[in-house]
Amino acid sequence: MERSGARKPYFESEIRSFLEIYLERDAPAETVEVLDEYLQNYLTALVNKAHKRSQRRDTTASRVYKEDMLHFLRHDSKKYIRTADMLNKNKAFKQYQSLERFKAGGDRDLGNQINFIQFNEKSIP
Repeated sequence: MERSGARKPYFESEIRSFLEIYLERDAPAETVEVLDEYLQNYLTALVNKAHKRSQRRDTTASRVYKEDMLHFLRHDSKKYIRTADMLNKNKAFKQYQSLERFKAGGDRDLGNQINFIQFNEKSIP
């Protein structure tokens, strides 16, 4: 099947892995191409809507804010909850990386923050 757009398959490996795990071992190439095209179109439309909303709030906005992305997902509870969960996991992972960098002796400011947090936790009755 020839793709209608000129986009290159961006999510092909992820889609193929997903299909192999959950649906079928050898997914037809057409299935993977159609799902990849659908996913790219969906994400492009979502990001464009969020970017327009960001620009309405801040005319100089050159980026998309996560609040604007979540705004368009709020009516689809599964997508909204999954996206919020992934954002929380990403934040926790970044905090973990910072802590590991501190343990390795790389970030002195973070050490002061950790000592302050531990001091505050001990002082709370």
